[in-house]
Amino acid sequence: MKILGYSERGIINSLIFSIVESNDIDLMAEFISLMGIPGLNETEKPSGYEILLEQSFSDFGDADLVIILDYSKYRKTI
Repeated sequence: MKILGYSERGIINSLIFSIVESNDIDLMAEFISLMGIPGLNETEKPSGYEILLEQSFSDFGDADLVIILDYSKYRKTI
């Protein structure tokens, strides 16, 4: 396997597109669990995800990746 790229954003985009293309919600949950996000309840599985790639948030900065986790009664942004 050969992977060529010039930025960390390209790597993130490739990972996200591969996960979304697989249409595997468990794979996304596994990817998120690898991030080690404090306070994230990994026992409760989200019902879906909304993904924002390379978003500009004006005065707050430019995020490489924002994931919105959909739960039955609330949403969480990471």
